[in-house]
Amino acid sequence: MEIAAVGAAIVLLLMVCSRVWDSGMMKRSMLAFAAIGFSSLLLAGCGADQEQVKLNEELETKNAAVLVANQSLKTELSALQKELDKLKSDFEGKTAEQSKVQETVESLQKENTTLTESITALESKNTELMASVGEKDKAIQKMNQQAAASKTSSSGSSSQSSSAGQATSQSAATVSSQGQCDIKGSNSGIYHVPGSTYYSRTKNVARWFCSTEEAEKAGYRAPKQ
Repeated sequence: MEIAAVGAAIVLLLMVCSRVWDSGMMKRSMLAFAAIGFSSLLLAGCGADQEQVKLNEELETKNAAVLVANQSLKTELSALQKELDKLKSDFEGKTAEQSKVQETVESLQKENTTLTESITALESKNTELMASVGEKDKAIQKMNQQAAASKTSSSGSSSQSSSAGQATSQSAATVSSQGQCDIKGSNSGIYHVPGSTYYSRTKNVARWFCSTEEAEKAGYRAPKQ
């Protein structure tokens, strides 16, 4: 731009000089200088255009790089947005799950409290039942002791009566045997007449009878065979 300004100044100066000095040599010189100035102007304009083109190319290159970088940033921003949305969704899901877990824990705590109260009540009832059972056991033991004592006394009386009865039976058996009564009365309550199947086998004779009527009156019966 400075060269163009200098050339323009030279051309103007030459034009002024051409008007002042009107001679052939001066005219040729002026024309030569004018040609040189015009050439300088053209060269200066061409240089400026080339520099401008170069600057435009650099700007276009940088602009293209900026566009590519912007597109890359948009892609990364979109990916980050998707990841952020996913994280939000996961966070909401975890929050909902945590809420459910908290509700479950509270429900279990209430159930545990109820069960604890039920266990306490059952333990109290169990204690009462054990006390009642202990009292009943004492009463049963007392009754058993009284029954055992009563049985012991009655057993003594029975043994004495049995001894007396056996002595009487033996005496009666001896008398019956001596009185020719040959029907045997066994300890099982069965009488056997002479010649019957079990007559000779019956050794434990409890009583002797003179007739079957006498044996049946005494509570004995005939054998089934």
